[in-house]
Amino acid sequence: MTTSRRLALKVKEAADALGVGRDAIYSAINRGEIRAIRFGGTLLVPQAELDRLLGVEPEGSAATGKDVLRDLAAALGA
Repeated sequence: MTTSRRLALKVKEAADALGVGRDAIYSAINRGEIRAIRFGGTLLVPQAELDRLLGVEPEGSAATGKDVLRDLAAALGA
C-alpha cells in the first residue's frame, strides 16, 4: 500500500505536526517565517514549508516552497 503525502495542511494540522499551538503557526505566518495560501476561508500551510522550516528535503523532490505554492494554487484554481 502506498501512502500519499498531502501537499498542504490546515493550520491546526500544521500546529499538531510541529507540536505547537495554532497561535504559533499564525504568528509565524504573519511574520513571514512560514508561507501559506488562502483557499476560500481556509488557510493552508504547504508541507514543503514545514519541511523547509525543519531543514528536511521532501522525498523524491527538490521542489521549493514557492514551487509547491504555485502548484497548489494552480490545482485549486486560484
